[in-house]
Amino acid sequence: MLEPTDKINQSYAELIEKIRMNWDDLGVEKLSSFHANIGEKVKAPCELLVVGRAVNGWWNEFDKKNGPEMKAEFEILNWMDSPEEWKKYGAHSPFAQFMWKLTQKFIKSHEDTFQLNAWTNLYKIAPPDRGNPWSGLMDLQFDECKRILYEEIDLLKPKIIVFTTGWKYWAEDFLGEMDLERVENKEYLDAHGTYKDSRVFVTQHPQGKKQQVMLDEILELTGEIIS
Repeated sequence: MLEPTDKINQSYAELIEKIRMNWDDLGVEKLSSFHANIGEKVKAPCELLVVGRAVNGWWNEFDKKNGPEMKAEFEILNWMDSPEEWKKYGAHSPFAQFMWKLTQKFIKSHEDTFQLNAWTNLYKIAPPDRGNPWSGLMDLQFDECKRILYEEIDLLKPKIIVFTTGWKYWAEDFLGEMDLERVENKEYLDAHGTYKDSRVFVTQHPQGKKQQVMLDEILELTGEIIS
């Protein structure tokens, strides 16, 4: 399995240190940290990278005294391929359900389907209970999270990247280095284009959306299944 690069580790350490230095200003007792999840058989170029907003508080809780390690540690993305883990983590999550649909469409390698994709988030630190980071927490970690995102992409070299975040308020500020075109005539697709050798799609968050329509809008622009 791929391991984080020294650059990713350094950026993650800087992120955690910044959080610790500003802890008292955040006014919280606990937070959650997130590391990218990748399939056990992922290698560069990765088939598919799905990018979410934030972990919504069901991952790696820590407090001021007992923070996470000062380095990145990729998690094995095994919960999509296990009925028990799927029931625990994915069955009630619109994001996980849409990632499952994307994986089924873009990776056609039979038993390895769910071992060849990867998932990361724009923001790596989130509240410990349900909910996205508030604006102050987003602003505090933005620079490091943006740097980590591009370092993850440069390591994984994904053939396709799907941001399931929506453009406004979320992906927009992260994607200035990508060659993207805004989409005006689709129900859910906000932008598409390229970054280096990757095809990039930015679609709205799947909560409350018609997920088959979301998927079809992406498929119309890809033209074919990758593998």
